[in-house]
Amino acid sequence: MKSFLDGTSDVRAGHIINAMYSHQYSHPPSRHHEQLHQFSPDITPSNIKYAGPAISSWALQLILDITKQEGIIYAQERLIYEYVPVDKQIMARWV
Repeated sequence: MKSFLDGTSDVRAGHIINAMYSHQYSHPPSRHHEQLHQFSPDITPSNIKYAGPAISSWALQLILDITKQEGIIYAQERLIYEYVPVDKQIMARWV
């Protein structure tokens, strides 16, 4: 297990994930309700029964979380404070 997880085995996580995602039984039939869960930003992947939609939703949610974090960091760096004499408060505005 250690060699698999640290990437020193011949079979790597990417091989397993690709095999799971690509397998014909990992995707629901065309009219199955889980077809709608492909790349879902809202449904927790552990609540999706089929591997294909679960993997695609997990990947999308991971990217969205990272993008959101990067966006917050960027926004905080771009936020400036200016004095607004009307309210005599320090206000923040985007630049």
